[in-house]
Amino acid sequence: MQPKFVLTFHSFILLLVGAVTLLMPQSMLSVVGVTLDPAALHIIQFTGVGMLCIGLLAWVARHLPDGNTLHEIYGAFLLLSLLAFGVALVAQIAHMVNWLGWLAVVINLLLALNYAYFLTGKVEASESPTLTHRHQH
Repeated sequence: MQPKFVLTFHSFILLLVGAVTLLMPQSMLSVVGVTLDPAALHIIQFTGVGMLCIGLLAWVARHLPDGNTLHEIYGAFLLLSLLAFGVALVAQIAHMVNWLGWLAVVINLLLALNYAYFLTGKVEASESPTLTHRHQH
């Protein structure tokens, strides 16, 4: 897959899940079969804030030219995806969430594999505009 598509997909997932986690944390958690008390729901909203911020970073990174900055972002997103994959897999194996928890396992694994591939440098540069070109149109 092309980096721009993966970053767009990643940003969409993070922005959607982050917004729902921030605004309706119990609704978000009930989808995977989890219920929390009001204090824990309040704390989980901070996760939504973090997801929104990382989603915005992924959205902006789509337009960065290939280089050190973009590769550092790929590295950070690889680590994020691997950690999220591990947490989701443990929750799934321990039966802490319902079958929908497998979505988080699969999505994070696929994201991690893509970011690892991008870090190999084998991806052909796409025709994405740089930040300066994007604002000149």
